[in-house]
Order: sequence, then C-alpha cells, then structure tokens
Amino acid sequence: EFDKELSHAKWKEGYEQGKFEGSLEPKKDLPEIPSMVCDWIEYCKFTNVIFSDAITLNEIHFYNYANQSDLPRLKEFLSQENNQEIFIRAWLNGYTVEKDKKYTIKFKGISSDECYLNCINNNDDTKDWFLYDLVEYPNIITKHTRKELEDAKFDWVFECPGVEVDEVKE
Repeated sequence: EFDKELSHAKWKEGYEQGKFEGSLEPKKDLPEIPSMVCDWIEYCKFTNVIFSDAITLNEIHFYNYANQSDLPRLKEFLSQENNQEIFIRAWLNGYTVEKDKKYTIKFKGISSDECYLNCINNNDDTKDWFLYDLVEYPNIITKHTRKELEDAKFDWVFECPGVEVDEVKE
C-alpha cells in the first residue's frame, strides 16, 4: 500500500508540474473564419449534417439553409485548399469569427453635397434605406457589411462605376 501511495504521489506531482508548465494542456490556435462560414458550421452541426456534406456544400442540405445567398461565397471560400484546412480545424476544434468588413457607400453626381447610403433599424427588424450625408446620429447606420448590403439587394453597388465603396477601418 505504501508503494501505491508513493507512486500516486509521484504521478500527481509530475502531473501538476507538467500542467504548470503547460506541457499537458494542448494549445489551441483557433482559426479565424468569416461569419458566413461560422453560420454554415453552426447550421450543419445543429441539423446533424455530416462533415463531408458540409465541406462539399451538398445542395440537399443547403436547400433548407436560411442564408441561401451565402452559397456562392461559401463555394468560393471552400474552393481554396488553405480554406478547406481552416474549415476542418474550425469544425473540430472551434474558431473565432473574424469581423466583417464595413463599407461606406457614396453615390457620385447626385447633388452638390456628398450623398451616402444610410439606413435606420425599425422596431420590427426591418430597415429603411435612404440617401443622405454621412452623419453620425444614434439611429442612423452609415457603415454596412457586404452581407447587409446583399440582403437589402444593394450588392450591385460593388460593381457600379457611379458608386464609391470605401472600406472603413475600425
């Protein structure tokens, strides 16, 4: 019995020493993924979509996905080999979500003043979009993510020569 206690004490001491030095704790370097990829992973895990269907974007499973507009961007993301590795690591070990880029949208030649795309969030989860100066009022949103613009059918601003799209550094 004495040997058992002694060996247990030695094992525990070694374990604590290793734990203290961090050698027994695996370091997780969580990949940073776009929010659309995060949403897809969460949906797949919630609905029990298997990994192979998730990474290949099996359209049978994508059919019921709420963010149908994400399909082209998800396909583009997963078509790159490096991103496939990131997706695998995110699926298995977790991830952090990268902040979506935000943009100001300026329309050229509408008036002598600068004319920007703005919106106001309504109480019923809808947004009212309008053109006005770039003003900082509490209710007015002047910086928009690509997803917000796509959902509001303003994705064409990225291709239009009469619109100046500037990325905002936050």
